[in-house]
Amino acid sequence: MNLNNKELWLKFAQEFQSVWYSEILQIAIYSHDSATGKMIIVLKDDNTGILLKAKDVIKSLNKKKLPMPLILSKKYIETSLDSFPLEFLNIVTDYENVIMNEDVLKDIFVDKSDVRLEMEREIKGKWLHIKMALLNQSGNYKQLIEVIRISMNSLLPILKGLIYLLDSEIPNRDLDIIKLADKKTDFSIDSFVLGYELLHNKTKIDKDEVIPYFTKFTSQLQKLMKFVDDLIVLK
Repeated sequence: MNLNNKELWLKFAQEFQSVWYSEILQIAIYSHDSATGKMIIVLKDDNTGILLKAKDVIKSLNKKKLPMPLILSKKYIETSLDSFPLEFLNIVTDYENVIMNEDVLKDIFVDKSDVRLEMEREIKGKWLHIKMALLNQSGNYKQLIEVIRISMNSLLPILKGLIYLLDSEIPNRDLDIIKLADKKTDFSIDSFVLGYELLHNKTKIDKDEVIPYFTKFTSQLQKLMKFVDDLIVLK
């Protein structure tokens, strides 16, 4: 995360605290390896009236082009772990408290069977999207690269889930997550490294390399999909 963005998040955390006061249980920053990072705010209650108190803070945050914070109540988290296990796993393995009256995130337990089910759903949805993009955009190289970027953004939580299911410690850096997942599978997903570099604009691909790379990426994604399908989760 850009240090300037971290300073902005800390500033906005104080602004949220000024409008929500004792309603706040926890404010934390997560996804440190992304360009902007993200923020989660846990409230005692997240009803509409309480949320609207922060509308001016949200407007200021939007002007800075920071992503919208994830604003949840403790009750919502407790009753949604089976619905969004990958999202919560992504948060609890990479968060830093900014304001804490209660460390709600520390006590989160994500069930492995729920994680595997969402991984399967997400990766199959991504596979369908990529196939359609290839048919519709086969001559539009910029669009195909954009499909890769979008895919990598959603694949990183899936790879975190894979490492979690295989009982390994999840690294903090996204690139290390990709490399560890590559080691843990019996096939290569090395194209994901280039996908990560494309996501963060760290490299470029020549036009004549786009289709071969796209073919390799989708082939490895398909192998990952089958691996997840065949994965047996032990309680």
